[in-house]
Amino acid sequence: MPEYAPGTPSWVELSSPDTDAAAGFYGELMGWRATEPGGAQTGGYRMFQQDGKNVAGLMGHMREGQPTAWATYVSVANADETAAKVRAAGGTVVLEPMDVMDIGRMAFFADPTGAVFGAWQPKSFTGADLVNEPNSLCWNEVLTRAPDQGRELLGCLAPPSGKPAERRDYPRRGPSVNAGPAALRQPRGGEPGSPRW
Repeated sequence: MPEYAPGTPSWVELSSPDTDAAAGFYGELMGWRATEPGGAQTGGYRMFQQDGKNVAGLMGHMREGQPTAWATYVSVANADETAAKVRAAGGTVVLEPMDVMDIGRMAFFADPTGAVFGAWQPKSFTGADLVNEPNSLCWNEVLTRAPDQGRELLGCLAPPSGKPAERRDYPRRGPSVNAGPAALRQPRGGEPGSPRW
């Protein structure tokens, strides 16, 4: 199983009100196979697989009004310490750190602009088995109108690298700040949408 340094996006999952329909759609689109739903202790959690390797998660909605969305999880050394750092940096703890059976510890946070992301403290499950290959996790980006605030919060997820953030201007996507394993991007002009990963 691969190792992910703290601050590195390590997992993505889709929450959907109809996991069978989602499994069919991504099977056709990406060539992924969805595992059978897990037992009651997992809430019916499923894995998307490519060539037998886990590439993403699939889960049903856990509460009324939950949006259908993809979530990015960032690997952290200690979810509880990360929660304290997020608060100190002006972020919000959306879901307090909690154990996920014996495979890891998770939490959900929002940066000061409202972009929500997950944190994953690995135990027996570190994250995706396959990354940076076609049809697998290869790029994570935070869309925010306040990249400096986002950069400060991302900094509390991993030890500082000592490298300054690198700014780039992508012709069709607008300015982006490379904050290590994830990028922060400001929306262009009238680009719609709230802050998000």
